[in-house]
Amino acid sequence: MQYQTLKALFIAIALLTSSLTWAGKITAPPGQFFKDHEGGTIFLRGVNVSGDHKIPPYISMNASDLQAISDLGYNTIRLVFNWEAYEPVREHYSTAYLAYIQSIVDEASNLGIYSIIDFHQDMFSRFVAGGCGDGAPEWAVPAELRTPPNNTPADCSDWMTKGATDLNMHSAFSSFHSDQNGVKTAYINMARTVARHFANYDYVIGYDLINEPWGDNSELSALYSEMGTALREEDKDAILFIEPSVLHFLNPAEHMQKPNFGNIAYAPHFYDLGLVQTKVYLGTLAIDLGFNSIVNEGERWNTPIFLGEYGMSNEVWNVEGYMDDLYKEINKYMMSGAQWGYTANWTHSNKDGWNGENFSVIDDNRKTQKSYELRPFPTRVSGIPEKVDIANDGKTIKLKWSHSPSSGDTQIYAPKQKIWGNKQLKITADSAQCSWNSNATQLSCSSSQAGKKSVEVRECIMFWGWCL
Repeated sequence: MQYQTLKALFIAIALLTSSLTWAGKITAPPGQFFKDHEGGTIFLRGVNVSGDHKIPPYISMNASDLQAISDLGYNTIRLVFNWEAYEPVREHYSTAYLAYIQSIVDEASNLGIYSIIDFHQDMFSRFVAGGCGDGAPEWAVPAELRTPPNNTPADCSDWMTKGATDLNMHSAFSSFHSDQNGVKTAYINMARTVARHFANYDYVIGYDLINEPWGDNSELSALYSEMGTALREEDKDAILFIEPSVLHFLNPAEHMQKPNFGNIAYAPHFYDLGLVQTKVYLGTLAIDLGFNSIVNEGERWNTPIFLGEYGMSNEVWNVEGYMDDLYKEINKYMMSGAQWGYTANWTHSNKDGWNGENFSVIDDNRKTQKSYELRPFPTRVSGIPEKVDIANDGKTIKLKWSHSPSSGDTQIYAPKQKIWGNKQLKITADSAQCSWNSNATQLSCSSSQAGKKSVEVRECIMFWGWCL
């Protein structure tokens, strides 16, 4: 009964919002940055939703969650889309699940939040890897490889090791890549129906073709070529977010082959796997090495980088320091990305609701957890960004850019009250005029003259009533 009620609700919402109008899609031209239709540079700073999308009942979000995500300062969601939820029976797609996904996308767009549809899997399916994976439906797993689903903290907290050493998981991926029983074709057809549905939604800016895939370069190149062609036939303007193989993460020296089509973003993930195991953060070595590899590959591809997942368990000692160091690198290289993650139904017992992970930026009372910190960032730059610098206090922001007047305003997300409280601020703008929006959450800077510009926002140093 509850499922039928939810189904009716989400279909109703989908119908009511199907006539929404949209502003103009974001694109990923050759080069470092995402662009909007005016030629402005767009920074996507988002959050993944959600860990509890990976397993039944797959439905956990509502409109208030999108408002909470907006209030946390995110302008993008990487939305976990579960193949098993959508196609539990072969060639029978769930209209209720698609309507649920659409309701999230619609509410996000109402709040000015972009959506990336993430065709998600971990270790291929819940029916391999000791029952600790997610993604593919049972019918897509060869019968002789299947194990009962589990996903409990007691049995699956070591899901990465369990999956990586599971021969059945590797066999399932090999079967998928060779299209045995037409499973890869079915996956591409499934994704095609989703792209067809969202083709006219400009706030759905693209599709992550497969999350953390296993396979060699030739297997992934074939998948991306076939799937990219299919999705472009349905949604010609969508950005395709391309992930390297998990094997590339383990061996960065092996370069991944760039797909032969445009409007793509290189979309790797970064996790300090040693830290996942030790739960004690002591330094930046893994971050430095990881980001160096990611940046080199992005430059080799000559595409924008979207760091599709990063973050860390709230149980890690000094997770706050780790996240600070991560965001320093993200700002240093002027990347876009999405932190993992936001779990709407987080609980003390089940945490993120999948395998006992505890990465959520919010708890059961929607209070922020240790892995979250409010940070200012540029959302849009009228021209070419040159430097984004956040001081060690996590508040002071300095932006430098080469200004293009025809590209409109430069905008910085920096909610005054949330970051600085009632402190007086000093805004130093070089050759630009800056002002706050009506609720003092965003600073806009403009100039009629092209050239080098900069702006700094910081707390005043007060001396005898003067702001220095």
